[in-house]
Amino acid sequence: MKFIPLIWSGIWRKKGRTWVMLIQLILTFILFGLLQAVVAGIQQSVNRIPADLLVVYSRVQAGSRIPLSLRTQIAAIEGVREICVQNTLPATYQNARQKLSVLATDGNWISLSRVFVAPQEQIAALVRLRTGALVSEDLARKYGWKIGQNIQLESPILQENGAGAWSFDVVGMFKLRDGESDNTDFIVVNNDYVDGARRSFERGGVQAYYISVSDPSKAKMIAGAVDDLSMNSDHETKTESMRDKTAAQVESLGDLNFLVRIIVGSSLFALFVSTIALMAQGIGERRSELATLKALGFSDLLVFWLLVCESLAICIVSAAVGLSLANWMIVLARNLMSGNLMTANVVAAGMALSVLLAAAAAALPAWRGKTLRVAEALSRR
Repeated sequence: MKFIPLIWSGIWRKKGRTWVMLIQLILTFILFGLLQAVVAGIQQSVNRIPADLLVVYSRVQAGSRIPLSLRTQIAAIEGVREICVQNTLPATYQNARQKLSVLATDGNWISLSRVFVAPQEQIAALVRLRTGALVSEDLARKYGWKIGQNIQLESPILQENGAGAWSFDVVGMFKLRDGESDNTDFIVVNNDYVDGARRSFERGGVQAYYISVSDPSKAKMIAGAVDDLSMNSDHETKTESMRDKTAAQVESLGDLNFLVRIIVGSSLFALFVSTIALMAQGIGERRSELATLKALGFSDLLVFWLLVCESLAICIVSAAVGLSLANWMIVLARNLMSGNLMTANVVAAGMALSVLLAAAAAALPAWRGKTLRVAEALSRR
């Protein structure tokens, strides 16, 4: 503890230079924290997707519909526990700027998704009322919707009578499960109503089926059995694990980990060179001061560790501040859109990186201070 004043005075000997180093380091660790949190958050989201959840969609063309009649055949496959359909209805509320999506599905979609929750009595009300709708709590707060209210939406998907106006009755509200992050700018309605009301040539098709299986280890076998139902037809399907599908979509964006390493590595290398230059300059200016410490009885090794500790203090404090600011930014973004909080692994990696950076940057300048000759340094005063 008695050496803390010496370390403190050494850090702030040149305040301008110290502030430059601190700002550089803090900005670098903000960048590190944000990028690593994004990658970790995406991976967490993928890993949270249940292994027993499969998705069935068109193999022929993305967005193409597959027959609604396949539902009964899929449900009859051994190992299929639950199945629900998915159709989407793009819509606006009140004006063209207020966009939202209508998810036309079945009453078991909430439980099958594992991401959202709603009271069972409200889910039952959705099933009973043909025009019923479950709205997200976020949308309900945004537009002031209440249970029992009728809402009018406009959609480019027209009804049989040629109207683009769709009417739904709010029977309940859903929300994200604790710890989940997802888009909630949509409402859930009965596919039977939407499919029956739209134009006749558009009826009888779905964009996707979601299936839960009783044994995740047999998921690939069940997926193959599902695809066999439509083999060599004009509506061939592709069935895969929802987790694998999401992971593939993430991978299609490129190797995020590699990109993060390149960006952070480039920043750290530039910072490493800059820090060494600043520390070497500082030690060059302190030759007489370091020589005086040695003349007073400080050993070479003690002088070495005093200089290393200065670098450690700057880097560790900068990492703590930078990672805290990055986490605050993530929390702020979480209030505006879906996001994930910084994980403990990211914080630990950031702090470890700060120690490595401090040790690497301080090694050469501190060694010069350790090997400094007292008589030679004092003779140049």
